[in-house]
Amino acid sequence: MYGMLLESVQHFVQLEYGEEVWRKVLALSGCKFTVFNTHQVYPDSIMASLASALAITTSNSYESFMKFFGKCFVRFFSNYGYDATIKATGRYFTDFLDNVDNIHSQFRLSYPKMKSPSMYLTDVDENGCILVYRSQRQGFTHYVMGQLEQIAKEIYNLKLSTSIVDEQTSTAPTGKTLYIVNLRLNFDNTQYVETKKLTKATNLRLNSRLPGFSCDLLFELFPFAILFDPAMTVVACGGKLLELAGGCKEQLLRQPLDNMFKLRRPKGIAFTWKNEPHLGPRST
Repeated sequence: MYGMLLESVQHFVQLEYGEEVWRKVLALSGCKFTVFNTHQVYPDSIMASLASALAITTSNSYESFMKFFGKCFVRFFSNYGYDATIKATGRYFTDFLDNVDNIHSQFRLSYPKMKSPSMYLTDVDENGCILVYRSQRQGFTHYVMGQLEQIAKEIYNLKLSTSIVDEQTSTAPTGKTLYIVNLRLNFDNTQYVETKKLTKATNLRLNSRLPGFSCDLLFELFPFAILFDPAMTVVACGGKLLELAGGCKEQLLRQPLDNMFKLRRPKGIAFTWKNEPHLGPRST
């Protein structure tokens, strides 16, 4: 998908700045490619080099062009129908933000070499939210901000402003450095918050009338489910999961969860009970 990004950059730079500027940018950046292809693999450094060259050529800032590249990508991928994938996540922009990792997982089927970041929400309110962005790539923050602003405008008809709250680094279990950025996203989130309040109230009313049910029924409905306790020990699991373990309960039950499973997303979060609210049902 990085190839598609570079293809979108080429298209919109040529469209909005002209062929002469594009040729100057290629020469100044030292880029050996003159045409980009969606499915080809390129070095990560190319986009930053192009942004730096554009900043020098046009006397604008590097950050403004990284944002521009993010907006270009959204405008470009709509031609491929990927906007439908975003719309399918839910009615509201916040629904999309809460499902970015799932979208990236779907895209990895078509782009197996894609290096996607990980994102999750905190502090959701009527005026927006905090988005935690984690990536092994440094310097892509403004690019992501541009993407989000364009998606909000083009798909959800929202005016979005983004700002960096703080930035830090951590070491992933693999030993690689993770760049972690907390972004404040300001937009009209009133309808989403009100809908969630109504849904929560409805669920409380329904739950008060529903009888309890056994774990057996739960695992019959969800045969790949796992039940674990605060010590992160497997208490029970579905039949299909047992089949994958060779039908041997001893390999799973009463064993530490991370003996058999590892956390893939969100990246850089410790696999602990304390962090479980951030993990969701899509993580292992």
